Amino acid sequence: RGMGTTCTLGVIRGDYLYVAHIGDSRGYLLRGGVLDRFTDDHSVVEEEVRKGLLTPEEAWDDPRRNLITRAIGLDDDPEVDTTSVPLKPGDRIMSCSDGLNSMIQDPEIEAILSQGDAGNAVQALIDAANEAGGSDNITVVVADVIRL
Repeated sequence: RGMGTTCTLGVIRGDYLYVAHIGDSRGYLLRGGVLDRFTDDHSVVEEEVRKGLLTPEEAWDDPRRNLITRAIGLDDDPEVDTTSVPLKPGDRIMSCSDGLNSMIQDPEIEAILSQGDAGNAVQALIDAANEAGGSDNITVVVADVIRL
């Protein structure tokens, strides 16, 4: 009772990734060495960043940054974001729990995700998050788009 979970779900159909998302787990696309996040965190701090009340730098250290505003299990009819992401061969897709992105920032994620195969990238990201403090569980899934 009173517990909820986050979810970032993706399905590839044709040349699109269809995404359903709730909470503060994240989805990213790496294309040509450039990382782009295709989900928005449903958290108090990220909502304040989107409203211009906090800068991303202020949000990184804000003690409220793990307070989520939406999750599965908190409401009978939760609001889930959906989006579609066009894909190209050579793209790399990553989904992660906040245990990763609360320990290392996007530029470091981008650098690590740009190297090696998907399995090695997953382990390197988890290792980096643990080395940075690893204060939460860390889940990372990486998939490479080979052909469409």
